[in-house]
Amino acid sequence: MHQRNAFLTFAALALTTLVRGEGRIPLEDFFRDYTFDEIEVSPDGSKVAALSKWKEHLNLYVIDLKTKRPIQLTGLTTQDVIGVRWIGSNRLIFTGRDDGYGTGGLFAIDADGRHSTTLAPSIEQQDRSGKSVTARLTEFLDHFGDSTDEILVTSNERREFDPDVYRMNVHTGVKRIVAHNPGDVRIWVADHKGAVRAGFGERGRERFLVYRDSPTGEWREVKRWDFLKGTVAPLAFDQANRLLYVSSNLDRNTAAMCLFDPATGEIVKQLFANDTYDADQVILSPADKSLLGFSYLGEKPEVVWVDDSMKDLQRLVDQELPDS
Repeated sequence: MHQRNAFLTFAALALTTLVRGEGRIPLEDFFRDYTFDEIEVSPDGSKVAALSKWKEHLNLYVIDLKTKRPIQLTGLTTQDVIGVRWIGSNRLIFTGRDDGYGTGGLFAIDADGRHSTTLAPSIEQQDRSGKSVTARLTEFLDHFGDSTDEILVTSNERREFDPDVYRMNVHTGVKRIVAHNPGDVRIWVADHKGAVRAGFGERGRERFLVYRDSPTGEWREVKRWDFLKGTVAPLAFDQANRLLYVSSNLDRNTAAMCLFDPATGEIVKQLFANDTYDADQVILSPADKSLLGFSYLGEKPEVVWVDDSMKDLQRLVDQELPDS
């Protein structure tokens, strides 16, 4: 999936809205001195987190949009920072990559560079400690509703191949389980309140979806199919937390973006499709979770907006950054 590419476009749009008007920062000036691999605007719009190379490796910077001054938060010389996310407007989490491969681990730091914390150790850190024979992988899953102190993570702490879901404190790394894996679930989806209510599983050549009505309800299987027929990949809940956005190529040559009703186990509406390329992500408003658009990877990453305001912003970005 190419969620990062879709979000880069969205971040650029958000950045454009922040620099309009009196005292605006021209986008071409903002990008002139640094080559960024990722950018992400803080929820309050005051800062931008970005990755830029230092000593041949991607490191984390934060730029205050008022002062335009970057602060380097990390100084990694053997691996790259990836997967940066704001948790509130003053705390960031990230993970690492070494020679193209994820290193595991989850780390947090304040926007001013203070209070750096290892939330979950990397594979290398686990090897050095000698405490675990099997690598324990803890990965960011989603924000926990509107919380600025907790996130949702997946971890194979209990069973190597069946990750459970936990609520984790981003200051201490303390976590507690909120979704036990019923067996063979590989992908989890939380609703917009932070309740883990859907999952995608693999068992031999069969694929299946599980669902529950509440954060503590019983899991039930709502759809099963042979993988040779295609797939139905759950991506996110709709604004009402009732239907699921899914990417599905069942009975199609390419994956389409659809709405799936877990109550019936059926696709109820096709929202977007491209006859050549797979639709791979849905883009929702961070503010109210309304539908903004879809992304797909063609000859280059593409975004199709359904929201009129985002269409207008895309035109503005295209004018400001014609070669992007």
